[in-house]
Amino acid sequence: MDGPSTKTGANYQSGLGNYFSTEALPGALPRGQNSPQKAPYGLYAEGISGAAFTVPRAESRQTWCYRIRPTAKAPPYAKLDADNWLTPSAGDKPASPNQMRWDPLPLPGTPTDLIDGMQTYALCGDAHAQAGIGIHLYAANTSMTDRYFHNADGEMLFVPQQGRLILHTELGTLDAAPGEIAVIPRGIKFRAELPEGPSRGYVCENYGVAMRLPELGPIGTNGLANPRDFLTPNAAFEDRTGTFELVFKFDGGLWTTEIDRSPGLPSLMVTTLRRLMPHGTSCSFLQAVTQALHSMQRSASQRNFALAILLVSLRCPDFAEGRFGLLHLSY
Repeated sequence: MDGPSTKTGANYQSGLGNYFSTEALPGALPRGQNSPQKAPYGLYAEGISGAAFTVPRAESRQTWCYRIRPTAKAPPYAKLDADNWLTPSAGDKPASPNQMRWDPLPLPGTPTDLIDGMQTYALCGDAHAQAGIGIHLYAANTSMTDRYFHNADGEMLFVPQQGRLILHTELGTLDAAPGEIAVIPRGIKFRAELPEGPSRGYVCENYGVAMRLPELGPIGTNGLANPRDFLTPNAAFEDRTGTFELVFKFDGGLWTTEIDRSPGLPSLMVTTLRRLMPHGTSCSFLQAVTQALHSMQRSASQRNFALAILLVSLRCPDFAEGRFGLLHLSY
């Protein structure tokens, strides 16, 4: 540290982003382990996590402290009015910093399906920026027979806690029991069936990049979960006509419409592109020319879960020159 400074007798270790080890009393740091059952001086081991435990070593931010009293042993905080200090994207309602615990959701006493029985408990990040998650609990007692749902905000990971959950999707059927998980990708339509009656469980709604398995790191070749432990359903469809409700979660709101047939129809072709989009922005240009009979006809509809602007340039005998024939906005 160059230049004049006030002498306070403070002692330092030099470096930025280094690994440090220091103790205020000799022998206060445990030897050979971070969190022993009995720490020296009767101290309490406390980990401060600045990153997820699965990040690569170079990105890990972890600190172990040994305290006279544990941080958790403190009275609840009270709200302090301070309108002069603002924070962007802090949410519609201020979150409490206090420790919280919830009882299981009570099972409903009236007919309630998975969508109506969903209750949000925690949020982080920003769905607009395609980052963060929502933590929800569901309690339901009625299958979605004539009702379907799809979510443009994020993919959904279901963790049944009581009762099996059968998810009939437009790409196949998932059957998840307690002790298993099921993931519905962003935008895929489905309906939920409860074959064992009243059910409840947890949902993680992921607004960011698609979920993937963590790197193995120090746990070795055989991880806690391997790709072979996950199952993808075989193609399936249902061809039903009638009156059905289709619920659409878009930009944090729920929208509804009425359709005259089940949306569980198979797709002709499915391609997947994974790209890390830190700002949720991507630009692609596609040029397609159809010149032969019996070639594939482009689908008349396309579902996008980002803003898509499609410019169609028409070149045919009816037009002397190419023109932009359509400006298509879809989500």
